[in-house]
Order: sequence, then C-alpha cells, then structure tokens
Amino acid sequence: MDGLPSGTVTFLFTDIEGSTRLLKQLGDRYGDVLAQHERILRDAVGKCEGREVDTQGDSFFFAFARAKSAVAAAVVAQRELAGHRWPDDGQVRVRMGLHTGEPAVGEERYVGLGVHRAARIGAVGHGGQVLLSNATRELVEDEVEGVVVRALGSYRLKDIDRPEPLFQLDIDGLQTEFPPLNAQRFVEPHPHRRRRLLLGLVAAAVAAGSAAAIAVVLGGGSTDKLQPDSVIRVDPKTLKATEVAKVGDAPDLIIASGGYLWVTNNVLRDGGTSAIRPGADLTLTRVDPVTGQSRIVGGVSPCGLAPDPSGDVWVASCFKPGSLQASNIRRVDFRTLRFKATYRIPSSPVYFRGVAYGGGSVWVSDPWHSLVLEIDTRTGKQHSIHVASGGLAWSGDYGDLWTNSFGDGTMARLHVATQKVHTVKSVAINPVVPVVDESGIWTGDWSRPQVVHLNAVGPAQPKHIRLPIRNPRLCPRISCVWRLAAGAGYIWATTPEDRALWRIDPNPNTYAVTRISLPYSPAAVAADEDDVWVTVRGR
Repeated sequence: MDGLPSGTVTFLFTDIEGSTRLLKQLGDRYGDVLAQHERILRDAVGKCEGREVDTQGDSFFFAFARAKSAVAAAVVAQRELAGHRWPDDGQVRVRMGLHTGEPAVGEERYVGLGVHRAARIGAVGHGGQVLLSNATRELVEDEVEGVVVRALGSYRLKDIDRPEPLFQLDIDGLQTEFPPLNAQRFVEPHPHRRRRLLLGLVAAAVAAGSAAAIAVVLGGGSTDKLQPDSVIRVDPKTLKATEVAKVGDAPDLIIASGGYLWVTNNVLRDGGTSAIRPGADLTLTRVDPVTGQSRIVGGVSPCGLAPDPSGDVWVASCFKPGSLQASNIRRVDFRTLRFKATYRIPSSPVYFRGVAYGGGSVWVSDPWHSLVLEIDTRTGKQHSIHVASGGLAWSGDYGDLWTNSFGDGTMARLHVATQKVHTVKSVAINPVVPVVDESGIWTGDWSRPQVVHLNAVGPAQPKHIRLPIRNPRLCPRISCVWRLAAGAGYIWATTPEDRALWRIDPNPNTYAVTRISLPYSPAAVAADEDDVWVTVRGR
C-alpha cells in the first residue's frame, strides 16, 4: 500500500459489461482483447496520476489524490475504448463509477464504506457510462473540458442505507443516452405529504359541498365512508383507510412509480383471462397521491404494468375483443405522459401480460404461447424464452426472473445470465403474480386462502401462510387471493370476495397475519416504504 493516496481519495471502479457474452463470441481471442482493454485503462490512469489498487478478471479498482484527475482518467479511457478497433468490429463497453471519501488505509487495502459505495455506483451503470457520486460531483463540476455533468436523481444502492444522488458524465462525441440504471430510483416524499393530502381532500369536499368526503378524512379513516371505484390509502401502522381519488369504472392493477400512482381499468369477467367485463373503461390513469388529481393516458388498452427505475412506467397494451389492434408495450414518461418507446409483441387472446423491468431489459410474459419475451431497451432487440408464464417479478440481487404458471401449481425461476429455468413444484394450486422483497419471493393462491413464501436462492422450500377468510368455500369457485405487494415492512394481499386486505409480517418466526376489512372488493395493492394503496371496486 506504499505510495497510495491517503486523506481525501477518489475511487474509480470499472468492469466490462457483458463479459460472458463477449467471451463466448470471441473464444480464444478474448484473452488478447482483455489485455488491450487493460492496457487502455492503465495508460489512462497513469497519465492522470492514478494508482491501481486491485484487479479481478475484467474489473479494476483505481485510486486518485484528486477528483479531477479521476474524472479525467475516466474520460480518456472511455474515448480510447470507443475509438479502438476491436476484433469482428465489436465493442468492449466498460461501465465506470466514481466516489470521493476519506477511507482508512489498511495493510493490504482501503477500508471504509466509501470503497463499497464506489463499487455499488459502478455496478448499476451500463457499458460506456460514467457515474459519479454527489461527493465527486461537487469537486469536479465545470472543471473538466468537453464534459457536462448531468443529474440522474437519487437511487437506492445495495447495502447502502441512504439513497445516493447519482450523476452522469456526458462526454463530447460519445454516447450520452443509456437505459435506466440498474437500481431503484428514490423519489423524496414531500415533508408534509400527509397533511397536504388531508387538506386537499377537505378543500375539494368543501368546494363540492360533499359532507361525505369530509367524513372520510375527519372520521379517522372510517371505511364506511369510502367510495367505490377508487384508490384508497391504508396507513401501514394504524391500518386506517382514507380515499385518494376516484379512478373510473372498476379499477384493477396499481403500481407506484415516479411519485405517482398508476391504475388500470381493465376488469376481466369473473376473474377470467380473456373475457372483458362489459363497460370496463380499458384505460390507464396517473394519480397524484398528494392532491388526488388524475390524468388519463391515451392510446393504451392496458393488460400489464410495471415501474421503471427512472420513474417511468412500462404498460402492455393488448388488443381489444373484436378489434385488430396490435399488441405492444410502451414506456410512458411519468411527467409528460408521452410514449418514449414502443415495441411490438405477439398478439394473444389472453388479456393479461406480466411485465417487469430488470437487467437493462423489459420482460413481458405471453401465457398463451408459454414464453417470456426479453426486450433490450438499448437496442430494441427481442429474445424469446420458452417457459410457462403468467405474472413476472425481477429479483435483482440474483439476476433472476420469477413467473407463476396458471393451473399447474408451479413457479419458475429464470436465471438470466445462463438462460436456465428451474421449476418449483407444488407451490400452490393456482399461484398468482409473484412479488419480491428482501426475504425472498412471495405468491398467493387463486384457489385457496393462503400466501406462500419461497427462498430466492437455493432450495425454494415453499412456506404456506393461511389467511383466515370468512367464507373459504368461495375459493374453489372464484379467485381467492388476487394480488400481492411488498412494502412498508410487510407483504400485502387482497382477497376480493372476502372484501379484505391482509398484512403479513415476513418474519419467518411468526408470519403474523392481520385482516383489514374494506367496504368494497379490493383488486390490486401497491406499497412503498411509507404507504399502501388499494384499488376497490363497486361491483
């Protein structure tokens, strides 16, 4: 460790994106390509007075005494990598992350959270992209010629408690537009969010002369004052419910993304997968959870929904019964509601698509053709994986995509890097759309009042948690558990016919279950760290 920078140090982590794919493509020539990549990085770092701390495979760890020198090295290296002639006209795309801190210098390595932070920042980027922490950005902004520092927002990084503001270097002459980062975007809640919601609803009620709406707010969340066909908020601690907004005829799916709620109106008759209930709106609505204001997104017939880490929304549009409208999936800008991207997907008579985002791709299930479609959001290329599919959930820590199979009691875990599919049998009679939290994978049972927990890695070992619904005899005939969500420290499940929302403690020692009665049938549920939202139907 002699001669390494001490005091305030800027770290640079690099690694090749898609190195496994590159190895398969180049075969024996990969070693030569790796050596050229190493030479380019070491030359750039040497010119900018940096020191190599460690290297493993195609990854490097460098340290600099000055933040400006670290940024300059990253810029020089990216330009050299982009301009280099690689075999087969290919590209070696390297992602880079920088962070500045004051680490302790041990006998064999740097010690401190700053090292881990820099590594995590580099890991969420894409090939050709250079990411900076706020600490580095403050030291270099407007100092490096030919480079613009652009804010990307705050993100949750693995093993880092607080959200991290991230910035991107836009380098003249090089790629500046990349897919969303491989991390969950953090949207700072308004410091007076709940108070604003309360005052907003009261003001709206006064303006409309609606005494009932005032009673919802001032009555301590009395559920008998809630309105049908609306989105309601449930306090995860007190379990009291208040109405957020009316959202048209019979709302269904709901997710939170970009500081908004997104709700579909596409109710299926009798819980089926192909017959649309007459009169259903077939719309997508964006709801502001603070003000209750809503806007309808035009041009979609939604049959699947998923958040994007940027705050945008991916919505699958399926053909309407009796029409020839093509099926597609679109990325909706969470601010402007404009379509940023549109991809065609195979049409199907099943009016449901599981949608998930992860690993730089958007994933769409096709239950009719028993496959999952991967769409690379950078290139638009599509790849089909044959597996019995339903809903989708991305397990980012392990690079796995989980899906339920309707009717055969199984779940499937697709490991994206190897394209291997592992089937987990006897999960439930009819598993519903899965969700992921820190403890593993969760699903419900369409045919029984139960929620099931599975391990995300190793043997799945399904654990069944019974929901004591009031009339379990309904379950074999119609849907029992409909949708799940993970958030606010719990798992949440809806049982429409029992008119209940369930809070499940994920602690395996107890799996404690709490029932929240609702005056109308709940459909879907969404949750984040602080709030839980449910769509309720009037009929």
